[in-house]
Amino acid sequence: MQVPSLDDLIEANQSSKFNLQELKQKLDGKQYYIDWYVVKHQDDGWHVDGILKLQDGLQLNGEVEVDIHQQQHNNWNEIKTAIHIRNTVDVQVTLPISQTDLVEIDGIHIRDYRAYYKVDNTEYPISISIAHNYDNMTIDVTGIKASMLKKLRTNGSDGLTIEVNSYYQNKTHREIYDLLKQSTVRTYSNFSHIRGQIHSSYFPNEKVDIQDQGNEKQNTNTTTK
Repeated sequence: MQVPSLDDLIEANQSSKFNLQELKQKLDGKQYYIDWYVVKHQDDGWHVDGILKLQDGLQLNGEVEVDIHQQQHNNWNEIKTAIHIRNTVDVQVTLPISQTDLVEIDGIHIRDYRAYYKVDNTEYPISISIAHNYDNMTIDVTGIKASMLKKLRTNGSDGLTIEVNSYYQNKTHREIYDLLKQSTVRTYSNFSHIRGQIHSSYFPNEKVDIQDQGNEKQNTNTTTK
């Protein structure tokens, strides 16, 4: 007998007691499988018991953690964005700083538990796209594979980090930080856990939490790097 999927069970539900369609909007059935289940009849009717597990390579707690830091230097103005990914999701970070207020060149590195890698490395063949737009800057990370994360967790008990170093101009440190506080993060997944913070070395008492913007990709007028 074939084991049903999570979507199968939700569609078969006839109970008025549980709104599983609402649950379906929060859970992506493709991310889970049914480890075991049993159908049983009790005094109050039929019941299904079982255990849902994540597909191999997926992990939920803190699947994406983003740290945006306005750094303090004597001779240059820098924003460091660190995107730490522990799940097989694509991520978009938006910093609401216009292209006129950013230096054209960004620095990009990929980091695991042991070393730094260039963007075009063969160890982590992911895609990182940076766009300087009219009213914001977007960082898109795509191509994270379950097998990649499984190997990272086996060897280093953690995920993969993408670091982007951006450099601002024209505006004061205060003006830039007030804009940075409105930065947002999206994952293209129906079920995601995003956490993180935005902080400044110039204004250390004004740390704010990252804003989770859900799972719809933002449309941008891009100048891709």
